[in-house]
Amino acid sequence: MFRSLLFGSVAIVAATSNASANSKSDAMECRLFELAYKVTQVQKDAAFSDILVDCPGYESWEFEMSTRENSNAYLTAKDAALPAKVQAGGAPARVIFQRMIARGVPLDVAKALVETRAFDKAVASYGR
Repeated sequence: MFRSLLFGSVAIVAATSNASANSKSDAMECRLFELAYKVTQVQKDAAFSDILVDCPGYESWEFEMSTRENSNAYLTAKDAALPAKVQAGGAPARVIFQRMIARGVPLDVAKALVETRAFDKAVASYGR
């Protein structure tokens, strides 16, 4: 049990110290998520708040997706065929593409957003 607490504490400290280092990356990703949310609302008449949870300006938003919907979104993200641009972009592009889908962005919308400058900027700033 002590080992679990120790590793949990280390993970929290590491996450906290990386939070400020990744603020530019997070901001660019959140801009992409804002675009994804708006496009999803227009094309599907509804969008889950999960897409924007924890982004600046949306801190008070709460998760809407049910456990089943969340699980399905995760599985869809995991199993989605990667567009050529995502494959060429390496790990950062794959992570951001899959994260969009796991947050509730429909697969067709996520594939379309891969072709935007918002996606390019999120990939370019990933981990910075």
